[in-house]
Amino acid sequence: MSDLPGVREARVSLNDGLLTVEFEPAHDVTLGRLRSLIREQGFTPREAHARMVVRVQEHDGVLSIADPNDGVFHPARGAPATLEELARYAGGTATVEVEIPAGEGDVSPDQEIVVTSVLGGGLPPGLPG
Repeated sequence: MSDLPGVREARVSLNDGLLTVEFEPAHDVTLGRLRSLIREQGFTPREAHARMVVRVQEHDGVLSIADPNDGVFHPARGAPATLEELARYAGGTATVEVEIPAGEGDVSPDQEIVVTSVLGGGLPPGLPG
């Protein structure tokens, strides 16, 4: 996994069934590709937990988030207070922690993403603006 272009570091805990991946700021590694690599190693991918910088938009009262590297917006779901905090960043970017349900490949554009916390706003250096 560490040899994959765009991956800065990958750590595996077989005891916890956990893969931790740190990406380069601009990368094109998809969740589907990671899940495929996990299956190739004989394991079953589970839900994903990620900390990431996302673009935030609100349209007709619905909050959506997108990875700046692919630009695909997904409806955001979460606790009311978390979504209220996320709404403060509509039209900009926020650093969030999310849960992505287990699946076979990439997340479909209409699939909701659960935002578990909002850590702040703004793009870190090196990310496309």
